[in-house]
Formats: sequence, C-alpha cells, structure tokens
Amino acid sequence: MYISHVLIAGLFSTVFLTETVVADTDVERAALAKLTHELDALEPLIREAESQANLDVCIRFRYGYAFTALFTFSSSLALILSWPSIFER
Repeated sequence: MYISHVLIAGLFSTVFLTETVVADTDVERAALAKLTHELDALEPLIREAESQANLDVCIRFRYGYAFTALFTFSSSLALILSWPSIFER
C-alpha cells in the first residue's frame, strides 16, 4: 500500500511540474513576441535618424550596421518563436 501512495504522489508532482514548465515557456514566448514587436518599431526610428545625419562630421555612425544587427536579432527571434515548444530546452 505504501508503494502505491509514493507512485501516486510522484505522478501528481510530475504533472504539476510539467504544467509549471509549460506556463513558464508560454510567458517567455509572450515576452519574446513583445520584444519582436518593439524591434519592428526601431526600423523607422533608425531610418529617421539616418535621414537627419550630419554628413560633414569626421566620424559617421554606420546605419547599415544598425540595420544588419536589427535584422539579425529580429530573424533570430522569429526563428526561436517558430520552433514548436517541444524542442525547447
């Protein structure tokens, strides 16, 4: 009888831990989706700054690098969000 209680307790703890991990994954995916949305809003701001750049300065900001970094980060997040949750961790 004692072994059956231990097995049942183990089963319940596994179910509850699995639900917690899934919930944490859902929260993480929601935060990453929000981050993707915020990154999409950066492109117009970078374009505006580029259009107002002073071309007479000795050292210029390389906006191409900013666009490349933004694209790389955004596509990496999109790839992560497209993965099914069963492949995570």
